[in-house]
Amino acid sequence: MWRSVRQEPDADGVSGAVAEDGAAGRSKGSRVLLTVGVAVTVTLAAAGFALGRNVSASRAQTHPGSAWLTTTADGSVNLVDGVSGGSAAKVPVPNASGHSMDVTQNGDLVFVRDTVTGAITVIDTSQLVATVQVPHSKDTTVLAGGGVAYLVDAIAGTVQKVDPATLAPVGAQVHLPGALGTPIVDHNGVLWAPVTAQGSVIAVTGDTQAAPIAVDPNGSDMVMALAGGTPTVVDRTAGTLTAITGGVAGQVIKLPGAANSGTGLQVASVDSNQPLPLVESGPTAQLVLVNLASGIPTSIGIPAGYTADDLRPPLQAGQRTYIPDFTRGSVLVYDGTTNRFGTPVPVLAHGGSFQSEIVDGIVYFNDPSSGTAVSVSTDGAVHTITKNGSTIPTAGPSTTQANPNPSPTQPPTTHPSSQNHDTSAPPVTETSTANEPSAPPTTKPVVPTSPIGPPSNSVPIPASSSSSKPSPTPTPTPTSSASLTKQPPPPPSTSKSSTPAPPPSTTSSSTPAPVAPQAPQAVTVTPNSANNGSVTVKWKSPGNASNIASYKVTVNNNAGVQSTVKGDPLALTVSKLTCGPSYSFTVTSVGPTGLTKSAGAVSSRACFSPGSPTSLNVTTPSGSANSLAVKWSKPTNPGIGTLTYSVTLTGPSAPTAARSVTGTSTTFTSLVPGRSYTVSVQAVTNGGKSTAVKGTAVAGGGTGLTVNLNAVKGYYAWAKSKGIISCTYPQCPTWIQRTPSTYDDTSAHGSWVTTATINERLTGYCYNGSGYSAEDDSKTVHSSIWIYVNAGGHFGYASSLWFGDNASTHSLPACPGSPPVG
Repeated sequence: MWRSVRQEPDADGVSGAVAEDGAAGRSKGSRVLLTVGVAVTVTLAAAGFALGRNVSASRAQTHPGSAWLTTTADGSVNLVDGVSGGSAAKVPVPNASGHSMDVTQNGDLVFVRDTVTGAITVIDTSQLVATVQVPHSKDTTVLAGGGVAYLVDAIAGTVQKVDPATLAPVGAQVHLPGALGTPIVDHNGVLWAPVTAQGSVIAVTGDTQAAPIAVDPNGSDMVMALAGGTPTVVDRTAGTLTAITGGVAGQVIKLPGAANSGTGLQVASVDSNQPLPLVESGPTAQLVLVNLASGIPTSIGIPAGYTADDLRPPLQAGQRTYIPDFTRGSVLVYDGTTNRFGTPVPVLAHGGSFQSEIVDGIVYFNDPSSGTAVSVSTDGAVHTITKNGSTIPTAGPSTTQANPNPSPTQPPTTHPSSQNHDTSAPPVTETSTANEPSAPPTTKPVVPTSPIGPPSNSVPIPASSSSSKPSPTPTPTPTSSASLTKQPPPPPSTSKSSTPAPPPSTTSSSTPAPVAPQAPQAVTVTPNSANNGSVTVKWKSPGNASNIASYKVTVNNNAGVQSTVKGDPLALTVSKLTCGPSYSFTVTSVGPTGLTKSAGAVSSRACFSPGSPTSLNVTTPSGSANSLAVKWSKPTNPGIGTLTYSVTLTGPSAPTAARSVTGTSTTFTSLVPGRSYTVSVQAVTNGGKSTAVKGTAVAGGGTGLTVNLNAVKGYYAWAKSKGIISCTYPQCPTWIQRTPSTYDDTSAHGSWVTTATINERLTGYCYNGSGYSAEDDSKTVHSSIWIYVNAGGHFGYASSLWFGDNASTHSLPACPGSPPVG
């Protein structure tokens, strides 16, 4: 059996996938690089599901976690096993020799996109052959999930649902209002597309697009990610993360130091119950883990020396986060169990781009320009893969016509701008945090026995143990795979020291020159859960801490305020911070002689989004037919700083923009009587927006009315004798009118929308007191009052006489204007 990424996490909490199109020659700032590289391979694998196929006896059997990897030289894709490191089959892609390619896996379907020609090829996984090949614009990518596949042109803003087996169009093409950011497809087969010009997200199901969801300002650089099944929007212009819940923009989390970061903010499109990982490049290069449940982002400093590297979107497998580093041709590994970065996984012998993806919790890093790749299995073992499977002859794929409207537009290029930190922060109070657990040590790596292939190809990532001291780093053994040890080696020096080394001593009693201490490891900064304007800074001691006397913590954009920590716990609480700016924290090792070594700066905000409002109540004001009154209570966790509320109304004739409210109530007017409205309220501070609370109500309230035709029952006998009607009372209906101003028996009872029978219960909302004058059987009682009613979902007017109350308004308010009927 062969499987792609599952929809749900497995026993190790692993799911989701990410990939990066790192074709040589593309710049990091390219918009299409993100859209194509991440959206194509990443999103599809992330929303994939387990599959099975019948493999003939002549075909090699593979195992869960197998993946399809590309090789540029011969234009092929290899089916490889990430555990054994073996290759089961090689499938040539027609006309792709020498071309870079993207692979998309979704269920038992595999799509290969030629990035040079734009052609998309379907791989038949039951026969291991290339079948259909469809020419397309180079701007067209494939997205899939929930068994549904789409062709997306992000530049033209078009979406076309296709048959996953043939790529034939299914339904009409969807034209969205402008170019797109990075879209995703969820487990239900719904495509979520961020529209850059509008700052909105539009859900596409098949060939139907939903109403735009306003998320960010117009022109925002938006990237979609799927986190725990929830579509989220990362605005790289504003530096925010917004969750889409219930078809509306929900909780908004302000990311630390991420405003105007452009492609310097790399987003993982994984689907996991773990915190969503992002990577920020620039002055404070860091890994950010966003806990969507609590709304708290934790910042983790990238190891010193790697901060200026070309870092790409992270991948997440269980407790480990993998960050591709194109500058060095390797992968940084952060272990959430030990809270440390391990030794980078080498992929290339030198700097360069490579492809990344996750299948069933196995992480793959593929070098398309060579015949090798690297995988990390769920037990943390690193494997070298040789893409040398037996060549499967192509079936001669059929070729269909190209997209009739390919977009010739070249992708725009975005450039990250510098960080913009607020320096107007108040003084800082710092206190050492007591009773923090000591750094979890690691144990000596144990080479697991691989279920397939020689075990000598695998070395595990060390797991944490209960030992109170870290074990020494084992002596490396020559092997074809890399061992992930406790901390990364320092990067090679690129320049000579400006200070010449002192001459060698000529006496045997000379004192050796003092040695600078090693930099602290794994610096993390997390806003405290009390949301009170304080953060906790934590770090790990380096491998050799013998010459460290103390650690100095500096708040860089708060007048350089510093604090010193000696010994355990290696943590510090920094308080009295404001909710607005993003602060930068640096931890420095201080040696006995005063020599120092600093870790890279880590940025964080001092607060996060507030709690949700409580006790929401939506009612109709007394005497109003077209208004709704909304009231709520303050959140139990309001955070710090100014608290306001964003109130959104959806329904007929509702205002399109959210309303900002400083109090705890507001009223919406000029609504349509009898129509249902949904109210959404979010608490807002400088830390972000809360998850919305919602309420639903009908404008005008509504009064139950029972049709009672006693006042006019004599009419039916008269009308039947005249041939106007053919029914006999009480089986005769009455007619709900489109307008209250006419009622003509000789012309089909005026203009009516529906009928109601005697004793049927309707809902009345308001009245019109100047309509057609109806009369009762005696022809002496008249009424020009017409009640605006809902009769089985149809809205229209009924005379007050028909409810047996003669000329009564039934205590309803007067109708505002002319409510819609039908």
